[in-house]
Amino acid sequence: MPSWHLKNSNGIFYPAAIHSLSLPYARSLKQMDWEQGFDWSIYTSSKSASNPYKLLAVGNAYIQGAIAYRDAEYYVFVDLLESAPANRYTNRQRAYVNVVDVLLGAACERSRQIGGEGLISFQAKTNLIPYYIERFNAKVLGGNHMIIDENGADRLFKLYYH
Repeated sequence: MPSWHLKNSNGIFYPAAIHSLSLPYARSLKQMDWEQGFDWSIYTSSKSASNPYKLLAVGNAYIQGAIAYRDAEYYVFVDLLESAPANRYTNRQRAYVNVVDVLLGAACERSRQIGGEGLISFQAKTNLIPYYIERFNAKVLGGNHMIIDENGADRLFKLYYH
């Protein structure tokens, strides 16, 4: 059965798994030096329309990244997306180079499950818009609102889902 794969800085692939992010793990992210301005715990509430997930390398309990998204009509909206500090783009010695790719790919996979052909939408930080355009061929809909279409989803599946 196909699964997602993380790629290290040497180009070696490792099986990955995406699991629900529970409240205790959501709270622990700030203690592990994740973005202090993000509150992952709000997405673990039963009142939240969004579902949070954590990305793990199989056999390793360290959370490599996290994503919260919700189903919309024929697409998925990504509410929050974050790589662990060890995997951030600005970290020259990052453990895995494709954490954001795999997390967005998982959202694209969910979109396909609900009939959205892989289409996802999100609000990008202004300074990351060029990164999403270059790396994922994302399109700007207006302001910071961006989408990754079915072509972008196909690319992610071909690269990291095997």
